[in-house]
This record gives sequence, structure tokens and C-alpha cells, in this order.
Amino acid sequence: MFPWLWLYTPQFHFPFSGGVSQDIRPTTDWFFGAIPPQAGDGDTEQRVFERVSYGRQLNALHDAVVALAAATPPQDEAGRAAMARLAAVQAEIAAAKRAQQDDEVQAARKALAALDPAALAALLREFQPG
Repeated sequence: MFPWLWLYTPQFHFPFSGGVSQDIRPTTDWFFGAIPPQAGDGDTEQRVFERVSYGRQLNALHDAVVALAAATPPQDEAGRAAMARLAAVQAEIAAAKRAQQDDEVQAARKALAALDPAALAALLREFQPG
């Protein structure tokens, strides 16, 4: 005999329980679109950001301030303190960049160690100068 309860079996579909396709390209339109008109043009800001990141822009400003301060050192205590803070920030940034590079070198070393000797030799020949 066929149980009558099997005819009424509700199916529940929870979020992400079926096939899910995703577009993993980050969109930053929300950020640049939120720039108020009196503060600047969001489209121009996005074009500039796609070419030169905020970090590179700030680095150029840091370098300019340090060069100007070297040419004419600040005479008051507040100026010297500001330059010391700027130097400390630049040192922290340089340390963070070195740490990131060290991590990348370790990851590359691990990936190269996993290659067989013939593939490693071919890869090294590809990157040899001349």
C-alpha cells in the first residue's frame, strides 16, 4: 500500500540551496556615486582611482612634504613634531610593504619547491636575463 502522506511532502528551498552563480567583480560605483557634487565629480574620481590609487597619491604628497621640509626645516616645535609623525608613518608603511613582500617571497618559494626539477629548470631559464 502507498502511504498517502508521501503525496503531500512540502519542499522547502532555503537561500543558497539551489544553483548559485555569482559575479565576483567588485563594483565601486556605490562609493564614487556617493560623492556629493559640491565635493567633486564621482566619475572623475573613479577614473583617477583606476589609474593611480589613493596610496600612491598620498605617497607622492609625503615625498613632497619631506623634500620641502629638508630644504627648509620647520623652526617651531609643532612643525618638528609633525615631521617626526610623518617619518614614523612612512616607516610603518615601509615595514608593512616589506612584510607583504616577504610573505610573497615565502609563497613563491613554497610554490617553486612543489615543482618537479625539469619544470623548475624550464621556469628558471624563462626568467634568466639575456
